[in-house]
Amino acid sequence: MRTLETLVLHGSGWLEAMDASGVQAQPRRPLPLPRMQLRLSRSPADLRLVPQASGRIALWRHQPAALRRTVDGAATPADLAPPAQALFTLEGELADPQGQFLPRVFRVDAGGGAGHALRLYRSSAGTVFGSEGGLIGRVRSAADQPVPWALLTLVVRPPMAAPLTYKAQADAQGEFRLSLQRLPPGAAASTVYPATLTARATAGAPAASPDPDAQPEVDLRTGEDADPAWAPELTVDVAPGRVAALTSPGQGALVLQLA
Repeated sequence: MRTLETLVLHGSGWLEAMDASGVQAQPRRPLPLPRMQLRLSRSPADLRLVPQASGRIALWRHQPAALRRTVDGAATPADLAPPAQALFTLEGELADPQGQFLPRVFRVDAGGGAGHALRLYRSSAGTVFGSEGGLIGRVRSAADQPVPWALLTLVVRPPMAAPLTYKAQADAQGEFRLSLQRLPPGAAASTVYPATLTARATAGAPAASPDPDAQPEVDLRTGEDADPAWAPELTVDVAPGRVAALTSPGQGALVLQLA
């Protein structure tokens, strides 16, 4: 059989969504991005979004013209080599219509065939506690106002085991839930593991979360009412198998010091 011509198409990259909540340093499957609400606020006029069976969304453009061309006969490896592409800015908002994940805005330098993973964190409604237990709470500022979209990182250090890192994000009202998957069970009902907590947060209350991981680090309240103090991290005890409230010492909430 003789090939008369070959149509050669090159994409400009792709977007995918990832569940970034809970225990870190484990393989994660992409979330089905085409099922979510993706709204672009800045993109090239010739950009086309094409849903893929893998759950990604491919980025297709008409420029440069070499992205789509017809080659006489069978294509050679040189014909299939992707052309040079200038990067372009892609800005938008991603939301889960089912409410299992919190919304976020994003900004990426797309193009050149590269992919970009948009990290999403589970909402309180989308967080399930297992036998390992978890933490619940609300995030407030020093002025006793809700801190929306705060990103919390908890590092638990069980004895005789490697440290485990967990992440959770507060919602628009400052409420959060953190599930302690893969936490080793305690030898007794009174077992607690030492842990440290750090936080990232942005002053103000945007409609959707900024890039959660790009928020600035903030201090947490560590002192009692009689001797208030602030520090980059808070030392806490975690009880495996129990669901407990995570608060600053002597407070009814987790209190952050915003810039």
